[in-house]
Amino acid sequence: MILALDVGNTETVVGVYDDDQLVAH
Repeated sequence: MILALDVGNTETVVGVYDDDQLVAH
């Protein structure tokens, strides 16, 4: 499982990836 954190200009997007698939957003 890979936890990816992406911080934009005015929003924060947190996605949890399992086997290169987005399973939580």
